[in-house]
Amino acid sequence: MHDVKVELLLPFGTSALGPLDWSKSALGPGEEAVAAFRLKANTKGTPSVSASLSYTTLWGYYVSELGKVLDSLTIEEKKACIIATAVYGSELDPHVQFLRGFRDDFALKTFAGSNFMEVFNAWYYSFSPSVASFISTNELLRSATRVALYPLIGILHLGVLASDAFNFNSEVSVIVAGMVISALIGLVYFTPPTLLALYLVGRWRGVSGISRLKPKALLIPLAVSALLVVVAELTLSSILMMVGSGALVLSTIALVTWTVALKVATRLLAHHPSKP
Repeated sequence: MHDVKVELLLPFGTSALGPLDWSKSALGPGEEAVAAFRLKANTKGTPSVSASLSYTTLWGYYVSELGKVLDSLTIEEKKACIIATAVYGSELDPHVQFLRGFRDDFALKTFAGSNFMEVFNAWYYSFSPSVASFISTNELLRSATRVALYPLIGILHLGVLASDAFNFNSEVSVIVAGMVISALIGLVYFTPPTLLALYLVGRWRGVSGISRLKPKALLIPLAVSALLVVVAELTLSSILMMVGSGALVLSTIALVTWTVALKVATRLLAHHPSKP
């Protein structure tokens, strides 16, 4: 065939990032050719992909096929890592790519992870655009935030490594990773300020003033949230998974933070008792 021409009919919800037409002067018997087009997704959906094809046969006949349906194209909304992009300056930065990969290629590929991300995104995107805009205008803030994000990136790496031991089941793997990550976030980010607050209160009111809430009391919400996650997995309930996974993350952070901070504060106060 000669004068082969393909013209892509732009699917709804997309825009072109290049030409929508492709041509080749001739194709021999059995020869294959690939027409490639670059599109940008603007909305979510699953539109059909259609193209117009025309060519001239070896016998001189002109053939034209208009609106030939080729396949369907699934368009999914990909949320940007807004603060990380503002901090590192580009979506192509390796740190931003890792964070996006952790979200898209690890968490979102599971039932538990995708439902937790629904809860997380509702919280995160409620403030991140304004925070990112403010950070991007101040180099000092960008540097400080970059330092604050380094432990988080390391924690996510450790969470993925911990989940490898359970890669026989993706759901178990992502839940284990979530609990490890939550525990480390509590230890790194929330324990230091909690420890300082407990120590100051202990210096003022004594050890008894900080030990009223025993760490064991926090095991109850942890157990309840874990049970909700299990039930959600068995029933495939998105609502239960959103509630259970969110509660499991928060209760894990709280348990680790309070347990470590209370033990360290108690030991410090034992060596430096409050003045009568």
